[in-house]
Amino acid sequence: MPSATINVMEAAARKAARGLIRDFGEVENLQVSRKGPADFVTEADRRAERILRAELAKARPGFGLLMEESGETEGEDARRRWIVDPLDGTTNFLHGIPHFAISIGLEEDGAMVAGVVYEPLRDELFWAEKGVGCYLNRRRLRVSSRRRMSEAVLATGIPFRGRAGKHAFLATIETAIDNTAGIRRLGSAALDLAYVAAGRYDGFWEFGLSPWDVAAGIVLVREAGGFVTDIEGRAAAIDAGSIVAANDRLHGAVRQMLGNSLKASNEDLAPKSLPPHGGSSRAPVRSPIARDVRGDPAAGDTKEPRTTTHAERIVEALRRQPGLDDDELSRLTDVTPRQQVNRICRRLEIQGKLRREAGPRGKIVNNLTG
Repeated sequence: MPSATINVMEAAARKAARGLIRDFGEVENLQVSRKGPADFVTEADRRAERILRAELAKARPGFGLLMEESGETEGEDARRRWIVDPLDGTTNFLHGIPHFAISIGLEEDGAMVAGVVYEPLRDELFWAEKGVGCYLNRRRLRVSSRRRMSEAVLATGIPFRGRAGKHAFLATIETAIDNTAGIRRLGSAALDLAYVAAGRYDGFWEFGLSPWDVAAGIVLVREAGGFVTDIEGRAAAIDAGSIVAANDRLHGAVRQMLGNSLKASNEDLAPKSLPPHGGSSRAPVRSPIARDVRGDPAAGDTKEPRTTTHAERIVEALRRQPGLDDDELSRLTDVTPRQQVNRICRRLEIQGKLRREAGPRGKIVNNLTG
């Protein structure tokens, strides 16, 4: 069952969505203003933000707020803040394209701990909470299981007119077209990440994003068993600007493909300044313990090392064990990452494939024996 925090986020999103649905039906009559090249703000967007601000502040009055239109509001609780995009997919909305969402993320001590992405026209509520899992309405979600790039469908975002990154994007898209089953661009980063979590897409990448674009989606993908980093392979922070999300089997291959394309393009994607209203000034989420290993040939990653987490290495070791069917593996891995590692370690110990030793300062050292 959803926690009280998720219930607060869902109630706020659904209340704001009622106005968006009404306004979407009358899109031609909206009052529209420009805030930048090809980046529109509608009165519907502003109304939705006001509703979300009021509902979230009423339920959690001490939390801070970072919102796309009104910027950052400090709260009495310095550890927690809401990060909100009241209408992700504004251009779609403006043109009558039925693909947009409300995105709400909760940050605690600099890390994203809960996220909701609500697509009102299809009544699809994607939600996740750290350690709880990822769900679509009440159905548990997991990322896809594809492991070959040639079978993968990826999503991306196209740079808007007047923004940097065009040459880098063209380089990555050309390579992706040649190496995947297809590329999709639907105009909402929040929904792209939700679709990766749901297994509809196998991966997603984009440059030049703001914190409110990705805050909720990062939690969704991680809790669905996927990996999320920036283009350099560092654990994704909401203000990193770039993002690469994919299932656990393809993430290394997708990031390698993009990295090679960017080297060829020679375009500097480092942000020249923070997004409007500053983005996050808090410390980024640190990466799990990881090491560089040779890539998985089945994932198309055979030439360069890729970063693989300890949990991923144990999962792959377990998959190689004889006598373990897909259903049993699913039961073992359908839990949070920490529980997943502990369960798999215990199973490998029983099979004699893993030795645990007490390490310095009471830590446990896991040794895979084959």
